[in-house]
Amino acid sequence: MSTKVLEKAYTFLRDERGATAVEYAMMLVLIILVSIVAVGALGLATEGSFNKFTTTYDSVTK
Repeated sequence: MSTKVLEKAYTFLRDERGATAVEYAMMLVLIILVSIVAVGALGLATEGSFNKFTTTYDSVTK
C-alpha cells in the first residue's frame, strides 16, 4: 500500500502540466502590471496638455 502512495507522489511531483499554468499566470500578471504602469505614465504625460487646454478655453470663453 505504501508503495502505491509513493508512486503517486512521485508521479505528482514529476508532472509538469501545473508548472506551465503557473508560468502563464506569472506572465499574465507581469503584462497587467506593465499595462497599469504605462497607462499611469500616459495619464501623467497628457495631464499638462489638458490643463493647458482648459486654461486657454476658460480665458477665451470669459
